[in-house]
Amino acid sequence: DDCPPPAALIRTAHREIAPDAVFAVDLHTAYQPAIFMPQQMVVWTGGTDTLLDPESIFPAYFRHLQSAREAGADQPFFNTSDTRAQRMAFIRDLSVTHVLINPPLYRRMKPLLDADRSAFVPRYDDGRWAIYEVRRP
Repeated sequence: DDCPPPAALIRTAHREIAPDAVFAVDLHTAYQPAIFMPQQMVVWTGGTDTLLDPESIFPAYFRHLQSAREAGADQPFFNTSDTRAQRMAFIRDLSVTHVLINPPLYRRMKPLLDADRSAFVPRYDDGRWAIYEVRRP
């Protein structure tokens, strides 16, 4: 079910989201969203094996990744075990302005973000992909 972002999502990102926005993205997405959209992503997706030193390129992300894995989660933010405080720390520490939900995580993450409308505002949803804007306190 892993696929590139659909054209409508890409158009939304280009037209409605500032190019200097920062997206939280699924580490395991095979198609790096930055190839299709101008915004920055918190990590290079699809595997960092080809990067020379990903920990120095994405240090804050890798600190959160280590903490998540020590707690038994696969990755930070995109899991059901993180508390709201952990999610908001991730958002803060990585200067995240938007969250991109892909098809493999849609059913898991959509209810979590929808339940916290004080922090996450839906901006795009096609039933498989979603974008949420982070509302700062």
